[in-house]
Amino acid sequence: STLSAGVGSGALASIICAPLDLMRTRMQVWGDIAGNETTTKAAFQQIIQKEGYRGMFRGLGATLVTVPLFWGVYFPLYDETKYLVTQHYPNYAHQHPSLVHMGSAVFTGA
Repeated sequence: STLSAGVGSGALASIICAPLDLMRTRMQVWGDIAGNETTTKAAFQQIIQKEGYRGMFRGLGATLVTVPLFWGVYFPLYDETKYLVTQHYPNYAHQHPSLVHMGSAVFTGA
């Protein structure tokens, strides 16, 4: 179902992107505090050195509460919106399928 697809994809994307999100956030904060820019490699090394590999997933718990829930609601709503548009406006949906996809995505909150 689209609900499980949304929850699963949101959880998987959150886990895969957690280290990148953490490094981005840390680099922004370190740049503001120190007044200089840190390279991605230096940020990665510093986090691993001070916090270990588990430190790369700091904040993942909060992300796993929110992101999969959002995508779990988004995918079924998007699918239903697309279905309703094609049912009520079949000629338009057939002539402009990309606008149906885009409109459904905008309506559902992407």
